[in-house]
Amino acid sequence: MKADEKKCPDCAEVIKRDAAVCRHCGHRFTSSEVAAGRKALATRKWGCAAALIGFILLIYFVGQTTPTTNASSVPSSSNANIGDGSGTTSNSNWTYSEKRDEMRKRTDTFAELTSENEQDFSFPYNGGSHLSIELQKFRKPETEVMLHLEKGQFICHSFTGGSVSVRFDDGPVRKFGCDDTSDADTSTIFLNPANAFVAALKKSSKVTVEAEFFQEGIRQYTFNTRGLKWQ
Repeated sequence: MKADEKKCPDCAEVIKRDAAVCRHCGHRFTSSEVAAGRKALATRKWGCAAALIGFILLIYFVGQTTPTTNASSVPSSSNANIGDGSGTTSNSNWTYSEKRDEMRKRTDTFAELTSENEQDFSFPYNGGSHLSIELQKFRKPETEVMLHLEKGQFICHSFTGGSVSVRFDDGPVRKFGCDDTSDADTSTIFLNPANAFVAALKKSSKVTVEAEFFQEGIRQYTFNTRGLKWQ
């Protein structure tokens, strides 16, 4: 039986606590019984409301006293300030990760940066699409450079001499060849020569990438490349 219910003394059916007449058998309660039931019900409601208000105030004060996370507690693989080994830090948007290959006793390393802007492609890739630069040392000692499109398709085939235009800061526009992935994923391409791209990337603060995309023509993406830490 609920807190706002009571049993009729005549028919034993459950009715509302503040009821004056039983709806099952017609038993009439005295005015004092009705008043007592209504007073108990009102007291319970006010008690629940007070408990709720107390809980809300507790949450508020706990939130006011909770310390904020400082930079030293943010893992280095996130978009945090990354040290350069000299005791100073530099603002960087690069994210880093590692993967241990126990079979070959080596650690594969990765770095990724997402474009500052996005491009709106048409159906079936409706909506904004970012481009990312991805560096990896995966199964090879040399760095590989990939461009990965959030949604959409590159038009860049190695067998047709395809290329991507890149400008580092205010330098001249440079052409980099592109290779398809082994699984024919048209949202990702490899750039070459990768070592030349990475060397220029380390010295840059801003990079603009221009490529051709399926049914969308030539589009440009910009990157804030400051603070890259890559060996």
